[in-house]
Amino acid sequence: MLDVKNTKLYISYGIVGCGNMSQAFFGRLFKDNKNKQRRVIMTYTPSNTRAHELADSIGGTSVKNLKYLNHTEVICLCFKPQQLKRFLTDAREIDFSGKTIVSILAGVDLKTLKEYFPNSPIIRLMPSMPVENGQGISLISHTDDVSKKVLDELELLSSKHSMVIKLEENLFDKLTLVTSSGPAFVYYLFASFAKSLEEAGIRKDNSKEIIHKLFLGALSMIKNDKRDVEDLIADVCSFKGVTAAGIEELGRQNVSESILGAIDKGVERSRELQSEVRSDLPNLQ
Repeated sequence: MLDVKNTKLYISYGIVGCGNMSQAFFGRLFKDNKNKQRRVIMTYTPSNTRAHELADSIGGTSVKNLKYLNHTEVICLCFKPQQLKRFLTDAREIDFSGKTIVSILAGVDLKTLKEYFPNSPIIRLMPSMPVENGQGISLISHTDDVSKKVLDELELLSSKHSMVIKLEENLFDKLTLVTSSGPAFVYYLFASFAKSLEEAGIRKDNSKEIIHKLFLGALSMIKNDKRDVEDLIADVCSFKGVTAAGIEELGRQNVSESILGAIDKGVERSRELQSEVRSDLPNLQ
């Protein structure tokens, strides 16, 4: 049973939305709490199923009514941006005054969040899925009224499992597409390499192992070699050789431009989400 006396030294959290990113990020951040039971963590989803899963993995409590989040200091919004209006409708019994809002809602900026929660300090946080394996990147931006205690704790917890980048918000969406969406782009490239081996007759499990080693080896060179990546590419290529022919084809196919286009398309969608969320504001005031 949770020792309430000991939890007073720790910030209490309410987590609303327990999908894949929420499971990966908070599951990693609060993993030790399952055994130590030092902090109050409440989780909520309408069906309660995934809320129960997350609560069980971090020593928290899944709740079936949002009003219980009145007993937490920090409320984390981890659902789809389009569900923000519904959340506020369902959460009318919560007094948000003074509670810190931590948002991982894609595309919803601090200004908009402040309009939804005018009496709350706001932290915008965007982790990447590899945080689950201690290899993530976490972006953080916040309003000026966020307490040092809350901000320091989130940074400390996040830094144990990810690279933490504090930045001005005008760069947030662009960087999100690289750090948070980027893993999916990398997986896409990985799958393409693996498919080429499978089409040549190599078993799927073997092709995965080979491409995994390929990526690890290439990344180790990028990390440990002081030269630019362009120099590393040139190092592998020989004049009129097979690698050079492949690189030339990537250039003809404008693969670099396609990747840049994918990032720009994501930023465009982020702005659309922002507009959709802002369009609900008049109906809530």
